[in-house]
Amino acid sequence: MSNLLGQPFKPWVTEQIDIRQKSLGKYTNIPDKDLQYYITKAPWIRLASSVNLNKSEVDGNSVLQKLISNGLTENQVGGDNLAKNLILQGGVLSATVGKNGEIISNGLNSGLNNGSSLFNGAYGWGGIEERGYVPMPGITNADVQYLNNGALTKTTINIRCFSKRQFQLIDVLYLRPGYTLLLEFGHSAYLDNDGKLQSFDKFSTSPLRTLLNPKGKTQYDIYREIETEKFNYKGNYDAVYGKISNFNWQFNPDGSYDCQVILTGMGDVIESLKMNVSLNTKPINISTGEEEEDTPGATPTNPIIANKDKTLLNEVLYEFYQKLLEPTTKKITKINVPPLLPSQDSDFRFFEQSATPNPSITPNFLSFTLNSSTSILVKPTVVSNFPNQDVQRNFKLYNLTIPNSLLSIPISTNNEETQSPQTYMTFGTLMAIVQSRLLLYNGDEETKIPIATIDMDFDNLDKDENFILKFPGEFSADPRVCVIPYTNTSQPIPDLEIPTSKINAVLNNISSWNVDGSLYLGRLAAIYVNINYIAKVLGELEPNEENQISILDFLQTLIKGITQSLGGFNKITVQSTIDGKIKFIEEIPQRFNKDAKEEFARFNVFGVKQNEGSFIKNINLTAEISNDFATMISIGAQSNGNQVSGNATSFSNYNAGLEDRIIPEKFSYQPPNPKEGAEKNKVNITSNWARLSGNAIPEIIGGEEINTEERKNLFTSIYNEKKFISENINSLTSFNTTHASLILGRLTQPGGDGKRQLQAPFFLPFNFSLEMEGLSGMILYQKFLISDEVLPPSYEGGGVEIQIKGINHSINTTAWTTKLDTLSTPAANNTLAEEATPYPLNTEIIKPTSCEIDFGDEQYRLIYPQNLKSYTFSGNDPREGLFFRGVDMRVYNILIEDGSGKKLPKAGYGVSRRLCEALVVIGEAIQKQQGDNFPTTFSSGYRSPVYNCTEGGLKNSMHKTGGAVDIFTGAGQNDNTESSLPVVLYKLILQLIIDGKIPQGGVGLYNSFVHYDIRGIVEDDGTPSRWDFRNK
Repeated sequence: MSNLLGQPFKPWVTEQIDIRQKSLGKYTNIPDKDLQYYITKAPWIRLASSVNLNKSEVDGNSVLQKLISNGLTENQVGGDNLAKNLILQGGVLSATVGKNGEIISNGLNSGLNNGSSLFNGAYGWGGIEERGYVPMPGITNADVQYLNNGALTKTTINIRCFSKRQFQLIDVLYLRPGYTLLLEFGHSAYLDNDGKLQSFDKFSTSPLRTLLNPKGKTQYDIYREIETEKFNYKGNYDAVYGKISNFNWQFNPDGSYDCQVILTGMGDVIESLKMNVSLNTKPINISTGEEEEDTPGATPTNPIIANKDKTLLNEVLYEFYQKLLEPTTKKITKINVPPLLPSQDSDFRFFEQSATPNPSITPNFLSFTLNSSTSILVKPTVVSNFPNQDVQRNFKLYNLTIPNSLLSIPISTNNEETQSPQTYMTFGTLMAIVQSRLLLYNGDEETKIPIATIDMDFDNLDKDENFILKFPGEFSADPRVCVIPYTNTSQPIPDLEIPTSKINAVLNNISSWNVDGSLYLGRLAAIYVNINYIAKVLGELEPNEENQISILDFLQTLIKGITQSLGGFNKITVQSTIDGKIKFIEEIPQRFNKDAKEEFARFNVFGVKQNEGSFIKNINLTAEISNDFATMISIGAQSNGNQVSGNATSFSNYNAGLEDRIIPEKFSYQPPNPKEGAEKNKVNITSNWARLSGNAIPEIIGGEEINTEERKNLFTSIYNEKKFISENINSLTSFNTTHASLILGRLTQPGGDGKRQLQAPFFLPFNFSLEMEGLSGMILYQKFLISDEVLPPSYEGGGVEIQIKGINHSINTTAWTTKLDTLSTPAANNTLAEEATPYPLNTEIIKPTSCEIDFGDEQYRLIYPQNLKSYTFSGNDPREGLFFRGVDMRVYNILIEDGSGKKLPKAGYGVSRRLCEALVVIGEAIQKQQGDNFPTTFSSGYRSPVYNCTEGGLKNSMHKTGGAVDIFTGAGQNDNTESSLPVVLYKLILQLIIDGKIPQGGVGLYNSFVHYDIRGIVEDDGTPSRWDFRNK
């Protein structure tokens, strides 16, 4: 049920890779089993049909009757006899079913047809009357290709037959579109995961048994059995079960026939699923429920009501909408629960619950009181006759109850476009309705089995593993589309003071959106989708010529609106898989906690090393970038991760340490604002939030100041005042897109410890594919590693993880080859930091200061990297073991912590350590020259960017690096009278620099203190930085 991307191969696949590479890495004294493995290994391929030949009710009209009229008998071809006598493997095999249901092979036909049976002999099979002793039919080769980013299989099978009778029988079983076939293939000899030589001599595989003797089993059993056999044979077996989608054949001059069968995985059926659209398109009057004529220019009618008869799903939506609006007449019991908010929100102290629950009649519900007249209602859903698989994967019908699945929120605005209340259902509930009512099914209403299923854990939707990327501080900007519970941003992102709301308090209480143990995973099934929005999507989709709407188009459009509302950073695709499942794939890299026991498989792609050979037959490695990709890299070069540039922010990691001398920095730009300086037009996390909360300096558009009350606080207007006004929501959506982009950019940047919170969401600009001896068990979107020999130096050292985007198999008489097409991503390795803790939500928005707006998002950086980058320190405290004038320097917190409590990031420990070492030398010189009576203390050391701004520090102050200190001499920092003590200290430090005892840097003289830093020489003319600011 999981849609997590980037997971390792299953352990048994990794073990098989290691076994093969170890076997091929043996130079001398090669064991017999390994030699036999090299020499005897050969591919095998088998094709079997699910077609039974039965008589038609109209005598003489069936395929069976036509074959009988052509000289065949019912005993020969009737029922499943033909399918059992015409199994293609190395020619033709026949089989019988044993007493216990096992399939027994009668062996490969050999010799000449002696006339005792139609299905006899390797030569003359099918009869000798037509052309004599021609060869029996057989498979020449097969190719399995993955389409639609690997979601669908297209298997091309080439068959040759040598007489018209053979072609006639092949046509019945293998050239009939819509009927299903089973293609199996593997290695005849292989090494198991214990290194033992094994032979594939078992004819009766479990998928073949089910195909030829189903006994009530379904296609889902075949899919499961294929996976079991892959495991049993450790990746040396694979199979495709699918339906015939196309075929072609041609007659050759030698009298033979070349037939080609196109076999497609069951997933393509899902792409053709449609909902019928009602011919009744007139709107419905909200108050009367009667049809009414269209009125030009009229306000749009509520889509739930207007479209209630358009499709079957519209009818269901209207039904749920009515259930949420209907008053309850049952006896209600109030139960005390802990407050959901701080004490000032005591109106949340109660919820209401049905006293006599009966889910099949009236579900339990919760009622959260907003005020004396309105409440937020939460109800469960009961989906009757729901078809689903049990733990043994057998289908059953039952009444599915989904707790907390329906939500009703009263709002302040109430018109035909945004009526109160707004009603919601979870995405998981909607998918349960789709699986129960909108798919194609085998059987009747009592035994219905869907031909496709949605890949969700419907019995445990609160634990479903369809995860999507989320981040602390994420919220829905458009509650007319969806709502989720939100938290505040997390460290190291500055707290933006996102306010709490009563709506959010309820959502946090009832929703399973947040995944335990992960700040960065959200549960897709738990998103509350506005029922009005669902109906609107259905109403806007154009039906086809047959007046039908595609289910996949509906889902993709629905999800697009949801992701836009959440900030537009998710990339969720709807895919149909070869085993008949509808999956929701989040293509943006997610952060998940990998089991420590799991390891990525590593392919040796080139050369032979000791105890490690290579079973890779071919590699294709090229580097190229598209125009869009090139633009992204160009923007991302040197871009700060807290500025708007989409995925380009992640390229600042890719280009770490590189600087363009001519264009040193690229940043996003807002329209010029005369009331702000040029620097303040940069967009960062804090300034963007200040704009959407109305706390920024007023913007000037067209010479007019724009900062009205409606604009002042978009967030609280919507979530606290519950004013769902289109203009406000559209503005908040625009700001939210920037908000999400900025925060995600920051989370992918290294923090002070050199580690990041999220993996960069981009792929490296090279194409890589490899062909290997056939191997099964690998799955799309899994990751693996490769040896470094063929990679450019920038990617060496395990710096690249390879993600599978396509798996293709080619099988012929000489080899089974597997080809992987891939995407390359930066390896997460140990670059991810521990998950940061979100800041607490606040009851109101606090206006940020101008320093917080301008510098709140600035990350640690070396102001003069050409001089400072060589300073490193791996300890836990740059002051440890050092003394200033006999005092342990660890008592001077000011050296690594500023006045606001912000601490020096670990990235600055090397610079700080070198400064502290210089202070030791300065202290010793003071003691030697001036003695104990010379007063000194440190009045300023490290300053965070915001604190440096509040203190009036320069933008490029060395205090921000941890490499500067102000040494106070005791004359009184605010005393304007010149003191001789700072002059003495100033001259002492200059002499120590001249003598080479402390690093060159900046030295400044003030009335009561001396500034010293270790910047080195930075002036263009080669002179050191010196200044005298006394009496200034």
